[in-house]
Amino acid sequence: MSDIAKTWPDGLMGASAVRGYLGKGVIAIVVATSDEIVRQVFVMEGRSVFAKFKEIPEDKGLTLTALAAGGTAAQGRSRHKAIAAAIAQIRRAAAASTSIAGARDALRA
Repeated sequence: MSDIAKTWPDGLMGASAVRGYLGKGVIAIVVATSDEIVRQVFVMEGRSVFAKFKEIPEDKGLTLTALAAGGTAAQGRSRHKAIAAAIAQIRRAAAASTSIAGARDALRA
């Protein structure tokens, strides 16, 4: 995650873990610009020492809304839930930073 933060110091990142059926889980990381354009999506399926994050290049450039609707890659139910939860985290972070910036501006006025 620190490599992602170094690569994209601006913008927003959301991460989510979803337990799948029969013990298989999915972890998703979504990186987006402040105007909700997807920069990168990483997914790790399965929770073993051999599981690795895989980038999904087909989803680059989509809006967060389009990605939440299904994106371009074929998605299973668990993967879709994990990506949707990561997008929700990004939107909560964006709303919080907007409200903090608004409060800061109000104090300066």
